[in-house]
Amino acid sequence: MYFYSLIPSANPSPSCYESPLANVGAVSEQKRRSLEDLGHRLISCFPPPPFPHVMFSDARDTYIQNGTFTTVAGNYISREDSVSEAGWAKLAHSVVTGAMHNSLERSDSPRCHPETRVAVQGDIMSWINYGDVGSPCSSDPQFGGGGATPAHRNLMWVTGPAGTGKTAILTSIAEICDEQGTLAASFFFSFKHAKRNSKEHFVPTLAYQLGLAVKGLRPLINNAVREDGTIFSRNIKTQFEFLILKPVWQLMEQDEFISEWPKAIVVDALDECGPTNREGRYSVDREDKEGSQYEVLSTLVAAASHPHFPFRILIASRAERVIRTLLKGPSARRCTHVLTLDRRYNPDADIALLLRCRFAEIRRQYGITANWPREGIIALLVDKASGQFIYAATVLRFIQNAKRSPREHLNIILDIKLALDTTGPAGVPESPTMEVPNPFAQLDALYTAILQSTPDPSYATMWLHIIDYFSNVPQYDFSNNYKSAWRNLRGVAFPAAFVDAFMEAHSGDAERVLGNLHSIVHVPDAEGDNLRTIPYSFYHKSLVEFLKNPLRSKELYIREDVWRDHLFRRYIAVYPGPNTPRSSGTSGALVSWKDSADFASLCGSLTIFDYLRFLQEPTFRDTLLQYDISSWAEHQLAHRQVDNVNLVYRHIHSMVGFITLATDALASFEPI
Repeated sequence: MYFYSLIPSANPSPSCYESPLANVGAVSEQKRRSLEDLGHRLISCFPPPPFPHVMFSDARDTYIQNGTFTTVAGNYISREDSVSEAGWAKLAHSVVTGAMHNSLERSDSPRCHPETRVAVQGDIMSWINYGDVGSPCSSDPQFGGGGATPAHRNLMWVTGPAGTGKTAILTSIAEICDEQGTLAASFFFSFKHAKRNSKEHFVPTLAYQLGLAVKGLRPLINNAVREDGTIFSRNIKTQFEFLILKPVWQLMEQDEFISEWPKAIVVDALDECGPTNREGRYSVDREDKEGSQYEVLSTLVAAASHPHFPFRILIASRAERVIRTLLKGPSARRCTHVLTLDRRYNPDADIALLLRCRFAEIRRQYGITANWPREGIIALLVDKASGQFIYAATVLRFIQNAKRSPREHLNIILDIKLALDTTGPAGVPESPTMEVPNPFAQLDALYTAILQSTPDPSYATMWLHIIDYFSNVPQYDFSNNYKSAWRNLRGVAFPAAFVDAFMEAHSGDAERVLGNLHSIVHVPDAEGDNLRTIPYSFYHKSLVEFLKNPLRSKELYIREDVWRDHLFRRYIAVYPGPNTPRSSGTSGALVSWKDSADFASLCGSLTIFDYLRFLQEPTFRDTLLQYDISSWAEHQLAHRQVDNVNLVYRHIHSMVGFITLATDALASFEPI
């Protein structure tokens, strides 16, 4: 880089400037000197032309190698080698400007609405500026701890369910830090944008910003690139060490004002980071993505673990398996704060405020009366959002960009279940009766992307249907009579450990299927007895609507009769009994529950006759005939009260009389 002086010179260099009066010969020597002196004074009132237009002006076919140039203007002299900034220029070619918080590419990215997410932003800014955080950050027993003092925890992980506004929060934090002069660098990953979805440009982009933000660091980074021109083809750890850590350590030895450096390094959407393949395209392979995320995060953890690391690294991502696992490690726990965006931050109040403000804008834009929408409608939308800012933002975008009137589009939102319902009574898709725009297209794309991040998206969707069933299992009160039992229906949530034991055909199925779904499914902590007492639950009510609607879930849609078929097969397979056939791959969790009273009791409480209406399907008939009916009947008798047994007896003889091969077993199943 060249430095050009903008200071007017009282004595311009003759080599650069020649007096316009130098060739005046028709006047006396005294007058000539007087005019020349006047010319110099006039010239001194204006700056010289920019350096490039003076040196080698109008030159053609000129090549200079390793030249040294000197600019002289008054008392200011700048001398730079032509190759001195070659490293910095090469670094600039590897930078992704679109990943920076204030890039043109991100100009439409979400930010926190004024007066929303105030408590969250306050906790984060307190940590950045003082290393101090509030109790919500350190309350997660799975993370944090490790005996480290707050000042040594140089990494914060912001996580939470999908759609809770992590990117909006980090964008707002980056802008606040930029205004306060505390932003050192930022990188916002995005799987939708080329180069921002890859680890390839991560370190160069951070290094470039650090070189601009920290005085004196740029020349050291420049030298690092000049020393090794192949540094950009090295792995992430090596790049981070040579482009960032080594120059930072060198500068720290010389700089006495380290405390005045900008501190915050902001990294968003780490879960969207992945590698590029040989063709330069983003790789969607799950193992490749997890490997890239591990490489980036482990490098950042290693840096943050150093007690003299001068920056604070703020990371946001969904709770993907590889990220959770790494941050649970002992070295990461010692240097990491975890901030979970849950109910402790009261998202409903912020969502309600957002809806009221944006609806006011829509009313002004379209000239709608002040009483629209009613407060009850806002409360309904807040409830449906389930703490999900993306739900509220999607609704508002659909209404504000209405092809019809905003009132009509709001009515579509409120009647969406009826408008988009295209399933028959058995869950079999039918032809849509009306064309309705899908206001939740963005939300559906999010759910689809999360499910497709699992090893087997279809099987993961099957698990979600079963989890939904076990979150509200019908239980009947048979204390009076058969008819009143149907009126006394209630729902009971079964614990997560039961669901795992019920569904796992092979050891580790639960972790394999649900490992990348923690952003949409609440998975109880495995420590203690949590799995045996706490059920799975969905963070978002809209997820169930997505799963049950073929127009929304598309290729991931599973008909009701299909998932109930799987449910019944698992019921027969795992129901406790001496002759029940079991897979050789049955997990240890299932084996430990198999003989337990808890598992048998929960199995016995399942109202199996709820499934019997599906037994007219040939697939169910084949399934039932594969197993030992007598063993199943014995255990039904052992775990049910007298009235329950009589009820099951009626259902079996009335609905499965076609099972001729089970005649002997059915004959022995007498009412009491």
